[in-house]
Amino acid sequence: MKKLYGLLSLGLLATAGCQQDKYIFDSYSTMRFDALKLPAAADTMALRTVDFVSAAQGYVGGDQGAFFATTDAGQTWTRMASLGTRTVHKLLFTSPTAGWAGTDAGLYRTTNGGQSWAYVPTYNGYGSAGGSILDVQFVTPQVGYAVGTQGAISKTTNGGATWTTTHRYYYKVYTFRAVSFSSVDSGTVVGDEYAKWTTTNGGQTWSVLDGSPAGSGVDRQYDVLRFNEKSYLLALAGGLQAYAPAYSYGQRPDDGFGYPAYGLATAGPRGPVVAVGERTIIRQRAADAAPDSAPWVYVHAPDGTSFTEKFYAADFADSGTFYAVGARGLIYRFHYQ
Repeated sequence: MKKLYGLLSLGLLATAGCQQDKYIFDSYSTMRFDALKLPAAADTMALRTVDFVSAAQGYVGGDQGAFFATTDAGQTWTRMASLGTRTVHKLLFTSPTAGWAGTDAGLYRTTNGGQSWAYVPTYNGYGSAGGSILDVQFVTPQVGYAVGTQGAISKTTNGGATWTTTHRYYYKVYTFRAVSFSSVDSGTVVGDEYAKWTTTNGGQTWSVLDGSPAGSGVDRQYDVLRFNEKSYLLALAGGLQAYAPAYSYGQRPDDGFGYPAYGLATAGPRGPVVAVGERTIIRQRAADAAPDSAPWVYVHAPDGTSFTEKFYAADFADSGTFYAVGARGLIYRFHYQ
């Protein structure tokens, strides 16, 4: 499902508690889930991205050019046109047939549901074409952003027909891993070495924050989900962090979450939010929003055991169902309760 970053309620980030300004992770929940399977001989590929365009139709991609499609909510998967041996880092479909793939070899576009792909040049921090594209977001059908290695932050204003770089930063070029705009002009990109850049004018200028805070132990940021200019979530090496003006959440990773968080997903404005990572899935659940806690809970398997899998990405197919993908061809379908 296409990510909708804007207009989410701040209530997803925090409650009005006065006792503690930190995540409360000591509540646990279970979720019904189905472990889905790729075709034989493909279940060893690490899957790094998932995108559903409807409750039934979706796509997954990953290592070795892995690209699979389903039209029956994940019951069966069909291998689509190969993207070579390059890793597929990001899939984003803007319609059932039109979509984008961010890969080790750059950005590719399909207009026929992935039956074939065409390379589309994007540009790095030096202003030249090339490098990996790790994340893509379209804020409107015409305006989109793509980020990746070598300081790449590219923008399109014509639906992806052409892309231009939004900055020159010769002092140092970072690997940008995620982009999230809450409006056409206002957005954030994050990446390695704690690089976190924000813009309020569509990339004409950037507020640049680089370098890991002393003693933070945080270096790599994998995903960002932005609600507005000052409120957002980060999935990073130290876990899940939240930032909001009235709360001190984001100063360091939560003490109770020791595993990396790799991906964030939302079902849309005021919809549920999940974070996935190594050995853990965390979800926002409004029922747990008490005055002295935040509405976040660890997710356990129905038998009460912890998940031990490594999940890289997630996406909602509808408000009650999300898919998570990960190592060794891992595809789980979770039923939100």
